[in-house]
Amino acid sequence: MPEMLDAFEGDAFEFTTLTASVNNEPFVPGQVGALGIFEEEGVTTTDLAIEERAGALELVGESARGGPGETIEKDVEKVRKLPIPHFQREEGIAAEEVQGRRAFGTADARETLEGRIVQRSMRHFRDFDATLEYQRIGALKGVILNKAGGVRTNLFTEFGVTQESTVYLDLSNATPASGFLRDACDTVIETIEDNLTGTPYSHVHCLAGRTAYKKVFKHKEVVDSYKNTVEAAFLRQGLPRTFTFGDITFERYRTGGTVNFIGDDDLHFFPMGASGLFITRFAPADYNDTVNTVGLPRYLRVFATNNNKGYKLEVQTNPISLCLKPKVLIKGSAGADPG
Repeated sequence: MPEMLDAFEGDAFEFTTLTASVNNEPFVPGQVGALGIFEEEGVTTTDLAIEERAGALELVGESARGGPGETIEKDVEKVRKLPIPHFQREEGIAAEEVQGRRAFGTADARETLEGRIVQRSMRHFRDFDATLEYQRIGALKGVILNKAGGVRTNLFTEFGVTQESTVYLDLSNATPASGFLRDACDTVIETIEDNLTGTPYSHVHCLAGRTAYKKVFKHKEVVDSYKNTVEAAFLRQGLPRTFTFGDITFERYRTGGTVNFIGDDDLHFFPMGASGLFITRFAPADYNDTVNTVGLPRYLRVFATNNNKGYKLEVQTNPISLCLKPKVLIKGSAGADPG
């Protein structure tokens, strides 16, 4: 039987008899990853070459039989290279840290160095997951920010295109024009289709901030569209996670922590099901044995300290996430047009 100790004396992770334990982990945003629109692959380089061919569909003119056919200009090809960012965390874990300590969530099992390494690694990997989600959110907006809030990559600038104008839905207007919201949705869809330049897709999706999402769902046009239908239960049950209006699927984006991934009044529209439109590529780690190998999503290395009194833990990830046709990214706002 384990020794009974006063849980209120000494460190909270000393050996004690517990009745329960709660691993209170923070929420990690991951809805963009769950959509599955980013095609993931590893690459063997630390930068990504993007080939662009400026071809467009056009009608073919008639020509006389037996005579020459029409000629057209060759497609213009461009190659852009974008550096792949490197994210690394490291820390030391001393053997003394686990001496005499119980494993979390147990009554009398001793903690091990291996268990501590796994526990610390998982914490860093959760932060990596949040970082990748934040990067992908940026790719859906067209502007990828770094941790400090500065612009790391502006996709509109990189691809030499102009961002489409923000769509202001004026959702607080008590007397909106009839059909205004539906017309706005039609405009978003048509703009995205024009900028896809022939690429097939399944539907338009919208990730919305919490305030914008509520306002769209409670808008008179949306409410009226669900009345007297089999989906009218939405109106009785409160806010759903997703709903469809105007051929656009709206989804409330849940943000966690101190970083607001999507502004409360913002909406971001983009096409779903367009093959090759959104990509994530992983570069290899900077170790001797990983140079020029296909990159993996995560790397973990553990090194014994010189004095054999602990370990150095090192984790890293090297992702880049892009939208290859950023003009299809449409930003919306719940507010009125300031102009």
